[in-house]
Amino acid sequence: AMDMWMDYDQFKSGVLLSRDASQSGPMLMGIATQDEMAMKYTNVLEDTERHDLYEYMGSVMLDLLKNKEVVAGEITDKPEETWKEGGWYKQNKAAFEAQAKEDFLKLFSEDAGAVRKWAKYPLMLFGYSAQELCIAEDLWNKMNVKYSWLTPIHCHFIADLFYKACEKAIPSVYKFMEGMKKFGSHVHKLDEDVLVQSTYGGFPFMQDYYNFESKAKVCIYTDKNKKKRKHELMYKEKTEKRNIHQVRSGTPANLVHSIDSDLLKMVVNEFPHTIATNHDAFFATPGRINELDVVLRECTYKMASYNLVDNAIGRYGLKAEDIGIVINELNPKFNPLANEFCYS
Repeated sequence: AMDMWMDYDQFKSGVLLSRDASQSGPMLMGIATQDEMAMKYTNVLEDTERHDLYEYMGSVMLDLLKNKEVVAGEITDKPEETWKEGGWYKQNKAAFEAQAKEDFLKLFSEDAGAVRKWAKYPLMLFGYSAQELCIAEDLWNKMNVKYSWLTPIHCHFIADLFYKACEKAIPSVYKFMEGMKKFGSHVHKLDEDVLVQSTYGGFPFMQDYYNFESKAKVCIYTDKNKKKRKHELMYKEKTEKRNIHQVRSGTPANLVHSIDSDLLKMVVNEFPHTIATNHDAFFATPGRINELDVVLRECTYKMASYNLVDNAIGRYGLKAEDIGIVINELNPKFNPLANEFCYS
């Protein structure tokens, strides 16, 4: 019906088609900084070619893997003999890395889609400011059933490699994440909770990350024999001390979500028909999906005019440059409306 240019209103449908803000974290960071590489691989620049950020990250990670120097060696099976010299793992680290390199090179050569998967999961977590240890744990949980040769050490190896790939492939996104961590630390030193309001919708996000401490309470009760008994209950109580690690790791993700919320509100305000939303995805009926495509791309373009970083941190007397984030001039190729692969 859509191909035949029929009158959609004659064919009422409850079916919803979606437009998902795929790779939206790096996309929004790229738009906020007007970084060409980040915008290119999230398909918001004027282009006739479809780009895939996960594939690009995977290719960079694969190049780093191939060029990584490792030293093969036999792994000792007697941990107690190496403990005093720095520990069993540290003593055998070179051998572990050599084995991990060999295993991953074999996997990526035999399975063309594997390298994209091993780049996608870390990138999704990286957007939440996850460190290598968290990324390694997630990779282990997702992949250990599928690959019999996989060990947690393999996952640590690839997580560390992924961080190096991020710094090399999408430095603006890497610096954005690092800069927002610095912002979190700055506010922490002021002995305040981080409070930021989004530019368009005024949505606030507030981080009140505090440490908890374990406490015990003795409860006295009467048993079935009518004897007095004591039982110690353990519970956690919130302290007045802020958790600097949670403040730092939560700030980048929360800022990106506040930008997401602005984009969502803008689209809802400007789309003249009924619309359904789910986090960063938009849904409309088949007859309205083309119009939603246009409105969504127009709103994505407008996001760049809001000076997203400076407006977010300005209430603390900071600018992007103060926390190491570089904001470029508006890229002349930045035109989501001229890229059919944007939100496709």
